[in-house]
This record gives sequence, C-alpha cells and structure tokens, in this order.
Amino acid sequence: MTKIKNIIFDLGAVILTDDDNWLYINKTKNLLKVTGDQLNRGWNEAWPLARDGKIDENKFFEIFLKNTGVSGFKSIPKLKEIYRHAVGTLPVFSLLKKLKLKYKIFALTNIAKDWLKYKTRKFDLYRYFDLIVSSCGEKIAKPHKEIFESLINKAKIIPDESLFIDDMERNIKPAQELGFQTILFENKRQLVKQMKKLGVKI
Repeated sequence: MTKIKNIIFDLGAVILTDDDNWLYINKTKNLLKVTGDQLNRGWNEAWPLARDGKIDENKFFEIFLKNTGVSGFKSIPKLKEIYRHAVGTLPVFSLLKKLKLKYKIFALTNIAKDWLKYKTRKFDLYRYFDLIVSSCGEKIAKPHKEIFESLINKAKIIPDESLFIDDMERNIKPAQELGFQTILFENKRQLVKQMKKLGVKI
C-alpha cells in the first residue's frame, strides 16, 4: 500500500453541515408555510444551477421560491439569514488541525459560490486546507471525473498517494478509478478507524 501524503475531504456532511440542512428546520417551514415536498422541489430546481456556478445566491433563492410555489414572498435576506445560522461544523472538523501537521489537506466539494465564500470566511477554512476545489469554480460537479482531474492538476498530487473521503458512494467510484485511496464516510469514529488502517497518523 502506497504511503498517504495527501488527504482530500468532501465538505458537506463530512466537515461542515450539508448545504440543504436549512430546508428541514422549523424556522424555514414556518416562514414559508410550505410542505417538505415543495421545499425539495424548489431545491432540486435551483441547487444544480448554483452548485455549477451558473447563478448567484440571489438568483438561487428566486428560482427556489418560484418552484416551491411560494408567491409574494419578498424577504430573500431572511432566507439568507436562516441559511447562515444553520451552517455549522461537524465532529471531523476537529481532526483538521492535527492532520495539517503531517499531510497536505485539500477539499473537493460541490457548493455554490456565495456559500463557499461565506463558509471559508466563517470557519477560516484556508487555515486548514491547502486548496479548495469546488463545483462552482470548475463549473462541473462530482461525480464527474473532470473535477477530480482538476484537483490532481491544481494540487499537483499523485492519486495513489492521496486519500479521498466522501459521504456519497457515487463520488467514491470515480476517485477509485483514477487511483485514489478512498473512504466512504459514515461518522468520525468509523473514519478514524479506517484512516488508521491505511496508515494515517492522527
């Protein structure tokens, strides 16, 4: 087994809360007075465009509201506030500082441009990550191989010396095909156990 020199994390649901977690809190439902199905419909129409860097945050919320069936709602700043308050770190975030001492740390994430800027600033992400490669920046999302290839080129890494961690199985497959060592993330305890098996020093 090749010694790991680089560790690549997905952000949403691994390091930070998922970008859609604000949809499912009571504050959102009470404000918009819509069902979960309506919220999902709005998200599914707006998110791919924002994720791929085709629209900004304001346009995201416009499309989102239109497709939830909400009419006459003008307070996009209120929705932004709800999103921002819902964003948080997850237990794995606490591992980054230690790992940074021994490894190059990267993020490969599907995320909207304005949301990446906000999270980067709020959590001082470049204190931990040497590079963040995003779907909004590359205009293409995981699981497409092109975004993994962009990471390889920009980070100047060798895949078999690199560990890729993601909570979505569909994103693990292209990484494996390109030669990355991989872990399908479940929780912090499982991740640490798997990392140690691969020789990662924590």
